[in-house]
Amino acid sequence: MTFPEFQDHLVKKTESLLTWNKRRRLSKEHKERQRHPVVEWGLSLFFIILLVMVINMFLFQNYRIPSESMLPGLEVGDLIFVEKVAAGPEILPGVLKIPNMRNPLRGEVVSFES
Repeated sequence: MTFPEFQDHLVKKTESLLTWNKRRRLSKEHKERQRHPVVEWGLSLFFIILLVMVINMFLFQNYRIPSESMLPGLEVGDLIFVEKVAAGPEILPGVLKIPNMRNPLRGEVVSFES
């Protein structure tokens, strides 16, 4: 075996060893990153619930009309969606609120929570 052949053989073996170690490490990291399907479902469900809560707190929310006080415009049991951005959404309910964006206009329905 000549020196250039030996050098080439040594380079190939070294590359093989180094890439094997890297492949083994990447495979191990990939296995560590994989989660159990139940955990994946749980995390997905958690983030969906969190998104719905944020939308309900800051953007809009639906309500059912509980009494006849709005007849004939709104019937008992009607479902209405309340847009919260114009009135200024609450950051902490009952404590901290973003200031009003605009005042209610004539003919608009204003909702209050009790």
